[in-house]
Amino acid sequence: MALSKVGLYGPATTDTAAGDNAAIGYTAAEGLILTGQGSTSDITIKNDADSTIASVATGTTVLDFQDSVTLQDDKGITFGTGGDWHLAAAAGEGSIQLFRGTDNTQGAEEGKVSMSAGATGNESAIVIASGEGESSNARVYLYNDQGDDSDNTWLVGADDGHAVIDVGMNTTRQNIGFDGNGNGYADATWQDNTYDYAELFEWKTHLSNDSDINALWGKTVVLDGDFVKIAEAGEEANVIGVVRPKGSTNSHGDGLQWGGKWKKDVWGNYEKEGYTRVTWQENGYRHSYPKDRIPTHRLKIGIGEDKDIHKKESSFELDKNGNKIPVVVPSTDSQKTATNYLERTHKKGKADVPLKRRIYTDSYDQNTAYNRRQDRPKEWVLIGMLGQVPVRDSAIIPTHWKKMKNLESGIDKYFIFNK
Repeated sequence: MALSKVGLYGPATTDTAAGDNAAIGYTAAEGLILTGQGSTSDITIKNDADSTIASVATGTTVLDFQDSVTLQDDKGITFGTGGDWHLAAAAGEGSIQLFRGTDNTQGAEEGKVSMSAGATGNESAIVIASGEGESSNARVYLYNDQGDDSDNTWLVGADDGHAVIDVGMNTTRQNIGFDGNGNGYADATWQDNTYDYAELFEWKTHLSNDSDINALWGKTVVLDGDFVKIAEAGEEANVIGVVRPKGSTNSHGDGLQWGGKWKKDVWGNYEKEGYTRVTWQENGYRHSYPKDRIPTHRLKIGIGEDKDIHKKESSFELDKNGNKIPVVVPSTDSQKTATNYLERTHKKGKADVPLKRRIYTDSYDQNTAYNRRQDRPKEWVLIGMLGQVPVRDSAIIPTHWKKMKNLESGIDKYFIFNK
């Protein structure tokens, strides 16, 4: 039995009224109706300790919870009567995601926004995935001063195979861009606080200790085949440059990964091969892999490309219970249809552009950490070759170099160049 709208014990069979102080009613359309009227709250829900769980302030329609709200696994909140947006934990609850629609499922042609706070061994990340289509881009817009002027509107985004930074939201990417091969582009000039051009060379004879390089700063060098050595008397005409400290100027010849990682021709062009990419949807998760490199378990957010990285235990995402999440490739026609399984050998929407990827060399060992050349001063040295450079007066100095001024005892600034 339930408390009726008139305060008696019995079934609630009629609607409540605006003037009711406390009433329970019922209509066929609305079902159970709870109505109240108080000086601070119209409705208050309490537990058996007389503590407020939730309330509706007098005359409002806002439900105010006094503590956390717990949703059941894989459930979320839908915004909009038409199911416009849905905020929920992703399947496996590894991240919070914003989807279009009414559930935590990414449509075959839809994007999503995902946020994750990693526990031990997992990274924290924000992922912005655009919808299907070559013109669908993932972007973050930054406005200062409310974006009133074009110079106040910036974007950082992924546009058609490039990472871009733009001001004024130019449609032609007129500022800064980076491509998948590690090349950078700018529509204007780079400004810095250095005064010379420098390249990295390997020592003919490696130094005994890293600190030995300090005494060689400002000394001049000559080539010996592919290597360099300190210049000696009589070699003035062969001097190519001056030993520079790490970080003192822009350096060339020191990438972020081992130079022998990829196969290249003698001109430095990457050798590439065609491949097949497979994609499918599963419980709100979008799978996308080269067909010959499908992992056995779901990969962590942000796992990039590397040799056999799809096989490493450290690459696998863990669910809330610390378990790996298996990857099950659709195999039957019905499974492929239900998951929008697709194989392609060309770029989306560009049948005349085949998918290509770089080829690893046989000597590349992905398990060996790479130390950049500038971090190995016993082996590699930064050589200033053009511009304004400090030079020791004890160095072998070409006669055509121009002395600019004295810096301190034994060290002068020269404008150096090669004839």
